[in-house]
Amino acid sequence: MDRWPLIFAGKALSDQWQLMRMGEDPAVDVWMADTPHRNGSALLSRINRSFVKNQQKLVQASTNLVDEVQEINPVVIHPLEFAGRSVADKLKDVRKKLVQVKAHSIIISALDEVCWLYNIRGTDVDYSPFVHAFAIVTLNSAFFCVDRRKVSSEVNSYLEMNGMEVRDYKAVSADVSLLASNQLKPSIQGEGTETALAGNGTIKAEESNNDLIWADLGYCCYALYSKLNPDKVLLQQSSLALAKALKNPIELEGLKNAHIRDGTAVVQYHVWLDKQMQEMYGASGFFLEEETDKKKQS
Repeated sequence: MDRWPLIFAGKALSDQWQLMRMGEDPAVDVWMADTPHRNGSALLSRINRSFVKNQQKLVQASTNLVDEVQEINPVVIHPLEFAGRSVADKLKDVRKKLVQVKAHSIIISALDEVCWLYNIRGTDVDYSPFVHAFAIVTLNSAFFCVDRRKVSSEVNSYLEMNGMEVRDYKAVSADVSLLASNQLKPSIQGEGTETALAGNGTIKAEESNNDLIWADLGYCCYALYSKLNPDKVLLQQSSLALAKALKNPIELEGLKNAHIRDGTAVVQYHVWLDKQMQEMYGASGFFLEEETDKKKQS
């Protein structure tokens, strides 16, 4: 493991923090079980007593106030010309994998996998084109659990055209409970929806005896896992991990072009930095204009 983050954190954090090193210190669950005096209720009680002294009261908010003021970043469609594979094609592969492992559905929690599967992008995460969302894919339906305010009418039409239904992000826990009891069904069924589903490799429930729900324990949070019957859960790496890693020709071309653009940006920065070092500190410089002119002429 790169030790620079540890060194930086050790210098940046105050003595109120305890730095835990993965592989060296106890695992998180072991540490929490062995450290009962640091439980949350004791901490809240201490904070509350401090408020009472100043005739103040600590109250529980019904909503996360940060979420209420957070900027709404719209979901955008990732064009097929850049994705290289359609949503229908990807969903067919997912459903084939479900049949192979005798599962009737999969809960997708990794943000990159959700965006890759549905060919959508967003700006919820700095420097990454991700959307805060979940995906649930069954043998005969597909759900996109996201803040509805992020979904424009154009994106909603795109999702419906590809046989997907938008569900509320905050209701994903309830949806997983419904999934566990085989009661999670599309709320709208019409001719257009049925046509889209037919092209996505759907399988009728009565044609399958699959009773497992696939969840990637590396990404599926405990809040969702706790809604499932442990005897009916397939804890295995998501089938999308490998599928996403195997780039199609269009994605490979996109990677090459991205490296060219990034490489150009890095070289431009180095030239600027080199010039600053020459002007400010009298350094001899590496990118000399004379040498550059000679190379251009040659």
